[in-house]
Amino acid sequence: DLQSDLHLNHRQVHYLDRYGHSHTVRKPIHHLPHYMLGHLVEFEDISLYLFFPCLYREDQQSSRLLDSDFRTWMNHILLPIIYRHHESSLIQHYPSSHDHSLSNSTPRGVEMRSQRIDPMAREQ
Repeated sequence: DLQSDLHLNHRQVHYLDRYGHSHTVRKPIHHLPHYMLGHLVEFEDISLYLFFPCLYREDQQSSRLLDSDFRTWMNHILLPIIYRHHESSLIQHYPSSHDHSLSNSTPRGVEMRSQRIDPMAREQ
């Protein structure tokens, strides 16, 4: 999550308040909803961020995408692009959907956490 404006100009965002009134304001880039896509090959110190200024919310507590927005982006934009432009030998390692990635990550996260806490094998 970005913590500073990276010395970039503020960006104009539009949003509806809780009464349905439209507003246009300028916000620092690190206040905009964003997602770190990854790092550049051979330039690991450089991170690639995607910004979603149209998803700015007046009441947002963080610049993190809402789960519903991330699900939509992953299911309808990112994964279809990956599947369309890469061979099956590569895409077999990618999840088929946002929910699939969540179900794959949860047990692994729990398993990794338990290995850090108790490195000895458990007996039943």
